[in-house]
Amino acid sequence: MRSARLARIAGLSGEEADAQRRVWFAAAVEVQAAVTVWAREQGANRYEVEAALRRATRHADAG
Repeated sequence: MRSARLARIAGLSGEEADAQRRVWFAAAVEVQAAVTVWAREQGANRYEVEAALRRATRHADAG
């Protein structure tokens, strides 16, 4: 499971890992909702907007 692997990388276990997973999940829900609203308002394809956002955030420090 990816979240378990990330928790191990971060040095978290048990309740700490569960708490962090909840935080990440809540943030992901908010981002998804914002992307959906923005794409709808712009008349853009939500999947393309989400892909562009993923690329931009994954490579933000490369720049």
